[in-house]
Amino acid sequence: NAEYMGGDSGDRMGTVESTTSTTSTTIQPVRRYTAPSANPEAYPGYGAQLVTNAPAIKPVIAPTQQKTLQSRTCDVRVDKSSIQIIAGTAPKSIRVSFTVHCQVPAHLRLYLLAIPIDAHSFDSVHPPIEAVIHPPSDTFVSTEIDLSLVPENELTVVPQPNQHIGFPLVIYVSSSGAEVPFAQTTLVTFTISRSSTIGCKVINQFISLGDEVFAVKEAFGLDTQTSPPQNCVVCLESASTVMVMPCRHVCLCSDCSDSFRVRSSRCPVCREDVFELTILEKSTPSS
Repeated sequence: NAEYMGGDSGDRMGTVESTTSTTSTTIQPVRRYTAPSANPEAYPGYGAQLVTNAPAIKPVIAPTQQKTLQSRTCDVRVDKSSIQIIAGTAPKSIRVSFTVHCQVPAHLRLYLLAIPIDAHSFDSVHPPIEAVIHPPSDTFVSTEIDLSLVPENELTVVPQPNQHIGFPLVIYVSSSGAEVPFAQTTLVTFTISRSSTIGCKVINQFISLGDEVFAVKEAFGLDTQTSPPQNCVVCLESASTVMVMPCRHVCLCSDCSDSFRVRSSRCPVCREDVFELTILEKSTPSS
């Protein structure tokens, strides 16, 4: 008859009293058993416990938001990389040059020191320079603009939303004859070097579709007319149609984005934290 004399479920000690002998025999401690299964019932009598030295697995926090957006081809747009300042005949006289891409005839207005009133109108003490742009693209060169009477601090200012200060240069282009008014506004400030050379820097671009206004942001890897489509960085086969936010890398296809959401929380391109996946769907020209 065996009598349990104490000890935990992994270390048991006791004595056995034999019915045929008065000799007591000590049972050695049962060593702790590392079970390959989490079910102790698979090893009866051992009081087996699952012992593991594996590090704790950090749970993956997948993006919780997923949006579907519809991309729309712009009727008219200013290529901001083409904006440049050309020196005029006078010391502080300039001309502004840039390229406009349009699918329909476009109306152009160039303002100096203008304050936006709404999506399609601006307040300026100087009359705007106007022109008509014909598709598919045209390079606009303004007449000479005299900046000698404008204080330098007003030419290089970057107005904040709560400041009622005019933007140094505003380029406004709108489509002509469209059912829904479409326009793009480019806000520009001037730069002046130590040698008094005047340049420019784009502050922001906005798209106005009817009464709605949208800020223009770059999407890296998006299929455009000037660059070939990029394949998904995961499967390397399907076209990338999903944009990772906030870094705006278009680097995933729709199928791979489903598995990516539960496997990772960082952009596969730049490793920045992901807060949102945006599915881009291209609309038809009539939409």
